[in-house]
Amino acid sequence: ESVALLEKVLATTPNLPDARNILGLFQQKLGLHEEAVKNFREILKQDPSNTLAHYNLAVSYFNLNQPELAIKEIHAVRASASGSGRALEQVTIPAEELLGTIWLQQKDYSRARSQFQHLLTIAPRDFTALYNLGWLSGMDGNLAEGIQRLKIAVEVEPENAEAHLR
Repeated sequence: ESVALLEKVLATTPNLPDARNILGLFQQKLGLHEEAVKNFREILKQDPSNTLAHYNLAVSYFNLNQPELAIKEIHAVRASASGSGRALEQVTIPAEELLGTIWLQQKDYSRARSQFQHLLTIAPRDFTALYNLGWLSGMDGNLAEGIQRLKIAVEVEPENAEAHLR
């Protein structure tokens, strides 16, 4: 219902980037990533430096299995996002996590490791970085380091069952 309502509003008043962004987010939640891409691109036509639209576009590209386009959008986030405050928490950190996840998905473990280590310089207790560095250390046979990283990850997110299993 929300999607239909937002589409109706945007049909008559297309210059509402916040409404368009919310529509794109709802479409992402419904798995409608191609439609979401159209909305995020529309926002960027009007405001090429809209960091949130770049990040959301990266997420949709990732879900559409278009990692090169997702990486391009993450670079745009890096170029425009603030390194502090709400932007750091809401956009920069998730974008950095997504980039590490892309490298993992592509089995580029060296890049993934470097990315997650970089992320820890920004957010020292980032669960995604700690968890994946623990997993990567274990894959490399460095069990002590892997266990240490995973213990910290469990401290950060004690309810995360997967971290407990690793």
